Amino acid sequence: MKPHLIITAVALVLLAFSACKQRQPDAMPTDIPVTPETELWRLTTIAVDPTPMQVPDSLKLTLRLQSGKVDGHGGCNGFGGNYELNGNQLIVTGLMQTEMYCEGISDWEQRFLERLQKSESYRLDGSTLEIHCGDMGNLVFTVVF
Repeated sequence: MKPHLIITAVALVLLAFSACKQRQPDAMPTDIPVTPETELWRLTTIAVDPTPMQVPDSLKLTLRLQSGKVDGHGGCNGFGGNYELNGNQLIVTGLMQTEMYCEGISDWEQRFLERLQKSESYRLDGSTLEIHCGDMGNLVFTVVF
């Protein structure tokens, strides 16, 4: 292999590696404000009375809101639907999901999606998104870095 091809190949690998590196919390751009629609969110807590349910770290339940479409993954199944934002009001409608059963995960998915369909409003605090789901409690998310 010719030397200039090796140098080009190494440069391309380094460029690809730097583009694929995960964003770290302290490396978050300060000029892009965090909004419900700018991030991929990971569910951390289903806040219900009397005891909130902490989502196990092994489960990756995610939510993305973008251009009126909501989508994500419940750990086993993908889902999608529509949403409307009006001030702090958040209404999710028309949720559909794939229907596989995964031992130990499907119950979490069901809890998550039942509540998401009842969304009424949201509160954003830094990198934490909390969606109020009426009498079903709240869903608490953090930004996926």
